[in-house]
Amino acid sequence: VCYHRLGLLGQAVQHFNEAGKFDGESALYARIQNGLGQIRLEQNETLNAISHFQNALSYSEENPFQEERAKIFFNLGNAYLKEKDNSSAIEFFSKAANFFQEIEMDLEIEIHLKLGKCYQGINDYPHAIRNYRMAMLKAEQEGLGQKEACALVGLAETYKKLGHESLAEKFYLDAKHYAEAIGEMELVMKVLFALHEIKQQAGKTEEALCLLNEYCELKECLFKEKMRKNISGFEQQKERELELLKQKNREITQKNKELEYSKQQLKRKNKELEQYAYIVAHDLKEPLRSIGSFADLIYKRYGEKVGGECIEFIQFIRSNAKHMDEQLSDLIVYSQLEKPNKNSSNIELDNLAQTVISEFNQEIEAAEATVFFENLPDIQVDEYLFKLLYQHLLSNAIKFRHPDKNCVIKFDCRKQGGDYLFTIEDNGIGIRTDFQSRIFNLFTRLDKKNTSGTGIGLPICQKIVKKLGGDIWIESELDHGTTFFFSIPVENVSCENDL
Repeated sequence: VCYHRLGLLGQAVQHFNEAGKFDGESALYARIQNGLGQIRLEQNETLNAISHFQNALSYSEENPFQEERAKIFFNLGNAYLKEKDNSSAIEFFSKAANFFQEIEMDLEIEIHLKLGKCYQGINDYPHAIRNYRMAMLKAEQEGLGQKEACALVGLAETYKKLGHESLAEKFYLDAKHYAEAIGEMELVMKVLFALHEIKQQAGKTEEALCLLNEYCELKECLFKEKMRKNISGFEQQKERELELLKQKNREITQKNKELEYSKQQLKRKNKELEQYAYIVAHDLKEPLRSIGSFADLIYKRYGEKVGGECIEFIQFIRSNAKHMDEQLSDLIVYSQLEKPNKNSSNIELDNLAQTVISEFNQEIEAAEATVFFENLPDIQVDEYLFKLLYQHLLSNAIKFRHPDKNCVIKFDCRKQGGDYLFTIEDNGIGIRTDFQSRIFNLFTRLDKKNTSGTGIGLPICQKIVKKLGGDIWIESELDHGTTFFFSIPVENVSCENDL
């Protein structure tokens, strides 16, 4: 109902329909159907409106509040009047009139006005005059000037059709007086034009012309006033929209401030965590070295004496101390990768790859591996970072070589759009599909029992590539090898040699 009164018909229909889904008394359904009918009538969907009003009528049969039924009859009369079915309209307006004792005076007067119009439409002028007079008298008693003026216009129109121009003119002038008194200028304009026609038909050209001029001036004045109101309404609407926009901007600004504060807090927390990881890892290395050193010392002094199971325990301590030391070293490296890069220089990746291969010469010979590279560009980057990246990827490829194949590892690069696309391809054991999404997680290892490693190498690779503005991923098939891909925007590494 509120949305209907605000003119938001779509929302009103939606809520009426939602209300209709609930169980309730028939009187409630009658109100819902009546409301939907009124909206359809305003939307010029007359037949739909009539259907809703008929539904409302059937629901309202047990309604003790007869005023509701009177309103439904009245609405049906309006719908048929809009369809120019005056006879049906008279039927329903007359049914509404049967409830005069139950309804408000305002609605009673409106029913008489509508009946007057309907009877006038079927040329039943006596009944039309009777209803217009009833409306006029009741409106005068209630002090309803607008409805009294409408009744006077109805009487004037009826007498005009009957050919009683003098009576018609009298009622038009009375209507004009009332309409001017209450500011109903649209009605005044209608009366002026009707008076102009009467004078013109009577051959009183000068008076007709004066009335026409008055009509035109009033019409222009009303048009200007309407335009002024529209412009004023438009300006007010714009002001409201502007204020709403300002409010939204203030909210966005506040949200951005909160987001920036949260971002700074997160940055600070991350920095603290990195420092904490670095300090903890660094501080743990010293007691760990002591454990390893004492294990070595025990082995050297007492190894031959104790033998057997004790030697196995000592070896276990030494092995795990070494593994933990490597893990802490990698964790220190990982925690330091967020620091700003200040050591960029022009690097020939061919030479860098050759250096890395040379450093792994012992492992390569032990694995009987073939490692080669091609198409590697010159780039501007921190040599330490890129060397670390290649070291971990090469170590990974050697570590997970296939036992039944000659190990082959290839480093390559090509331009793809605005990126350099680097690849490190091997023909090793491959990686299971269900494991591929987790390989860049910290401390994740493919084969903990049979291979060494810290589970930090690939997260270090990912962090280096992300730091350079790129991305890293893999393609792998079990028993058919793995290819690591990582892309870096060309603009971030300013190459000198084009591929």
